[in-house]
Amino acid sequence: VPGLAVIIVGTRKDSQSYVSMKKKACAEVGIKSFGVDLPEDVSEEELIEKIHEFNSNPDVH
Repeated sequence: VPGLAVIIVGTRKDSQSYVSMKKKACAEVGIKSFGVDLPEDVSEEELIEKIHEFNSNPDVH
């Protein structure tokens, strides 16, 4: 089963709404979805680590 991963940096309502719609669409067609919300002041290292985590997850395509 394919999977969609999303990383949101910050708290913009429009971004959160967009991702929420994507997660709902995934659920409707049986696709897994994964998400993580990070604060605006997240370090580059932490962001890259989250990207690597998703890249190494076999459920994310």
